[in-house]
Amino acid sequence: MKHYEDMYDQNKVPQHTTKGIMNRDFIFAFFALFTFVFGVHALYPTLPIYLARLGSNAREIGVNVGIFGISSLFS
Repeated sequence: MKHYEDMYDQNKVPQHTTKGIMNRDFIFAFFALFTFVFGVHALYPTLPIYLARLGSNAREIGVNVGIFGISSLFS
């Protein structure tokens, strides 16, 4: 079992911080998240138009857009 002091090098800098975060996996994860968030938020302004064409009234559209916004905050 390693001791806490074994994590440090001679300059007392944690070794896990010396590795770069900009590796291939991080970049792929960033672009995947960016694409997902862009897709979700591209639906946000078109949702009321879609619901109006389905025959929803203003109150139902407001409730659905509100639920969509609140659920995006939680997720």
